[in-house]
Amino acid sequence: MAILVNGERIEDQAIQGEAMRLQQSGAGPEAADMATRHLVDQVLMRQEASRRAYAVSPAEIEQGLHRLFMENGGREAFLQRHRLSEADEPMLREHVVISRRIEKLIDDTCANVPAPAAEAVRGYFDGHAAEFVQPLRVRASHVVKRPSGPEDEETFAVLCQVRQRLQAGEDFATVAAECSDCHSEPGGDLGFFAKGQMVPGFEAVAFSMQTGEVSPVFVTQFGLHVMQVTDREEPRPLDFAE
Repeated sequence: MAILVNGERIEDQAIQGEAMRLQQSGAGPEAADMATRHLVDQVLMRQEASRRAYAVSPAEIEQGLHRLFMENGGREAFLQRHRLSEADEPMLREHVVISRRIEKLIDDTCANVPAPAAEAVRGYFDGHAAEFVQPLRVRASHVVKRPSGPEDEETFAVLCQVRQRLQAGEDFATVAAECSDCHSEPGGDLGFFAKGQMVPGFEAVAFSMQTGEVSPVFVTQFGLHVMQVTDREEPRPLDFAE
């Protein structure tokens, strides 16, 4: 059921989606309660940050966008992971403004709060161990070509040749630099990602492959791809140092 937070609705669909994300990260039966707490906390912080109307300069917005893209493997990788396009940039800028206001709220709130004792930090970690889990992740590189139309056989043929070259042992980064339409990720390397971070079609291929395997040519809304999974990390609990 939906939850009202100072008149703002958190729909049940959003709670279920957050719970699913937490379950994919290793949370157990408590995922639904954790999801509700997370979303309520987010709404409360955003509401208070908006009420205080912290100023966010154009330079801060540009810095925030740059950081957002760089932390997610570059602009192209970020848009792909979150199923966005260039037309969504105004929404991303608003997201940066909200995030920056929340950061300022946290800074103000914590300015005079003493740092917690090491024992308290360790106690919290031990009492919430289920929340500190690294999910299954894969690392992949890809070559992407944007077709000129729905029946662009020439682009498909180029990707088939790319796949043959990779299967013959050519260096992926070299082939990607030569053939890919996306150059925001060096050598086509997308880094590690978990389920839920890429568009469904891309994710389905990535998590069905073995390390070192080269995919067939496949299509997403971003174009035609050839992918190679280069590493894989199984789910594991995070230790305290991490």
